[in-house]
Amino acid sequence: MLGKSTSILLVSDTEMASTVVASMYARLGYERFIRVHGEEHFFRLLLSGDPVPGLIHFDVSSPDSLALSLCKKFLASSLSTKNFKNTPIVMITTEKNSKSDILKMGVDLCLIKPLTFHALKSGIEKIVRVEKAVA
Repeated sequence: MLGKSTSILLVSDTEMASTVVASMYARLGYERFIRVHGEEHFFRLLLSGDPVPGLIHFDVSSPDSLALSLCKKFLASSLSTKNFKNTPIVMITTEKNSKSDILKMGVDLCLIKPLTFHALKSGIEKIVRVEKAVA
C-alpha cells in the first residue's frame, strides 16, 4: 500500500524534471526516492527487488522519450503482472500524447504537463483511496 515511507521510483528523461517531481512528492510527505537513468538500470533495479517501489512515476517529455519506452516495455513484461501488479503507475506527459491511450496501456494516473502540485496531490489521493477500498 502507498504510504509515506514508500519508495517512489522516478523515471525521467531529465535530471531537472526528476528533481521537480521529487520536490512535489516531498511536499506530500513522501521521503524516499529512487531515480532511474537508463533502461538497464531500470530493469536491474526492478529484478533485484531491493528496494521494492510502492509507486512508479514516469515523466515523459516527448513521444520518443526513454521514459515512455520504458513504461511500455515494463507494462508488456511479466514483471508488471507478477511482481508489481499492485504497484500504481503514474505518468506525466505532454498533450501530444493521448491520455486515453496511455490509460489503456495500464497506467493508473495520467497527468498532462505542465504539472501542478494540486493535480499531483489530487491524483495521488485518489490512488490511496482506491487502495484502501480494495484492501
